Amino acid sequence: MSNDDARQPTQPTQPTQPAQQARGQTGGQPATAEIAEFFDKVAALGVQPRLRSVTGTCVFNITDAGSWRATITNGLPTITHDVPANEPADCTVECSANDFLRIIHREGNLNVLAAFLQGLVTVTGNIGFATSLLGSVTFDPVGMPGAQPR
Repeated sequence: MSNDDARQPTQPTQPTQPAQQARGQTGGQPATAEIAEFFDKVAALGVQPRLRSVTGTCVFNITDAGSWRATITNGLPTITHDVPANEPADCTVECSANDFLRIIHREGNLNVLAAFLQGLVTVTGNIGFATSLLGSVTFDPVGMPGAQPR
């Protein structure tokens, strides 16, 4: 008997299920939907107590997710999606969808300033405004499922 004759018949392979996408991973639609939901919630919350004395505009250019303009007037946020690139803003934050989700969920205590220092985000203009804006609203921090906005 040759080695070819002694082979075991091959088992039919089962189609593998794609691994479930972890929160914060990019992959297009799930990350984009979560980011859009974040901005929708910020707009729906109305006046943010921590931002009562803040007025300004920040544009978020998020790779593979889109762009959002957050205009804060005495703590009241107004959010628009897919903003023209030529409109002026006090600051512009550019990052990947994955890094943006890590920031808003505070994964590893990551915030805009820490992400900027690590080279994960690019901030043009007033980084203090971006830090104030994203540091004032947190949804479902890592390790605290079902947590309410702060």
